[in-house]
Amino acid sequence: MGHIGSIANLRRAAVFVMVYWSTSQAATASPTLVGLDFANPSSEVTVFADSIEGRVVHVTPPRRGTLEINQSNIAVDLNTCEAVKDLFETRRSQQGELLALQKQKATITEFQGKLLLEELSGNLTEAEADERRVRLNQLSTGIETQMDDVALRIDNTDLPDHLLQPAGYYSFVASAPWSEQIALVSAAAAGKTVNAIQTDNVDVFVSVIGAEGFKGTELIAKVNSANIVDLASVVDAVQIDVEPTRVGACFIKFPELMGNQVDEQAFALTLNYTYKINVTTQVTASYNLRDVYSYLEERGTKGGLFSSESWSNVTESRDVDEVFNLDIKFEDDADPEAEAAERARVRSFLLGYAIQDMTSSAIPAGEPGKSGAAIASAELNKVCGVDPYCQGVAVGLKVLDGFFGSSGSRSQLTRVLDVTRTYNSSVSRTISIPGAISFVVE
Repeated sequence: MGHIGSIANLRRAAVFVMVYWSTSQAATASPTLVGLDFANPSSEVTVFADSIEGRVVHVTPPRRGTLEINQSNIAVDLNTCEAVKDLFETRRSQQGELLALQKQKATITEFQGKLLLEELSGNLTEAEADERRVRLNQLSTGIETQMDDVALRIDNTDLPDHLLQPAGYYSFVASAPWSEQIALVSAAAAGKTVNAIQTDNVDVFVSVIGAEGFKGTELIAKVNSANIVDLASVVDAVQIDVEPTRVGACFIKFPELMGNQVDEQAFALTLNYTYKINVTTQVTASYNLRDVYSYLEERGTKGGLFSSESWSNVTESRDVDEVFNLDIKFEDDADPEAEAAERARVRSFLLGYAIQDMTSSAIPAGEPGKSGAAIASAELNKVCGVDPYCQGVAVGLKVLDGFFGSSGSRSQLTRVLDVTRTYNSSVSRTISIPGAISFVVE
C-alpha cells in the first residue's frame, strides 16, 4: 500500500456550497441482506428481510424527492450584485488555478504508481527507480507549495460584513413518497408485514447552486428546519426555511449576471441518514483513514464527485482490497457472480463507513456553518444514480472538502486522518449503511 500513501496531500476544488445541520436518534432495526422470496418492484428503494422476524420486510426511504416553494422574497439590488460578480470571478479564477494544479498533482501521482509497478516487475533497477522517484517527489512538493499558496489566497479573501447580512427568505416543503413505495412493496410481498426501516444520523444539506468558491456561511445566513428525530415521520413533508445572505441572494435573483441559467433552481436539498442491518459475510479490514481519503480523492471527478463509470471502477477494483487490507469470507457457497456482487457491496459499504468515520473525526462538533461544499440534488443523482453508497461517499467528501479544501488547513486534515482502523464483521454484527434522499424543485 506504499504508493497509495504517497497521494495523501492531494487537493480538490469545491463545486457547490452547502450549510450543514445534524440530528440523530438511536435505531434498533437489524434486517438481513438476504432471505427475500419476491422481487423488489421499485428501483427507488432497497428492501431487506428482518433478521429475527422472517415475515417482516424493511423498506429504505426513496432516493429522490421534490421541493415545493411556498413563499419567497429576495431583496438585493443590482449594484450590490455587480460587486458580488467581481468577487465571484476572482474566486472562480483562483479555483481554476487550484484545479489545474490538482490535475498536475494527479498526473504525478499516476506516474509514481507506475514507477512502483515498473520497479516491482524488474523493469527498473533500484538506483533508476530512486532517481526517478526523487524527481517526481520534487515536482510533487513544488506543486503542493503552489496549491497551498492559492488556497491561502482564497481563504484570505474576506467578504465585507454587509454582504453577509440576510437578504430575504425562501420557504419550501421537501417531500418524498415513502408511503407510496411501501405500498408498492406490500403489493408484491404477499403475506408479509412491510415497514419503513428505522433511520438515524439524519443530516440536512441545503445548497446554493452555481456558487462555487464561496463558503456555506457566505451564501446562507440561516436555515430553519424541523428537529428531525424520526425520518419516517417527516420525509413526506418537511418544512425548510432558508435565509440567503446578500451574496447568496445575488445567485438567486440575478443568475444570468453570475453566468448561470435563468431557469436554474436556486436551492437543492439532500437528506442524509444511516440505517442498520446485519451482514451475512465475515469481513475483516485494517486501513488508514488518510489513505482511504486519498484513494477516493484521486479517483473522484468534478471536485470529489464520481461519474457512474468511475464509481463502478472503484467498487470493482481490487485496489480497494489493498487500501483496506480487505479479507472477505463467505459463510455459504456462492456462485462467482453472487460473490463478485457481494464483494462490490462490501467495498462500497467500507468506503461509506470510512467516510462517515472521517467526517465525525475531522469536523468539530457544533460547527453547522462550516462543513462545506454541497452537492446539488440533480448533480448527485446524475453521478451516483440510485446508489446509496456512492451518494454517502460523495456527500462526505464534499463536507471534508468544504471544511478543509479552500483553506491553508489541508495539512491539519491529513494529520487528523492519519489514524489506523480495524473492522471486523460477521452475520451477527449490526452495521450502519449510509443513505441519501436528493430533492429537486418541481
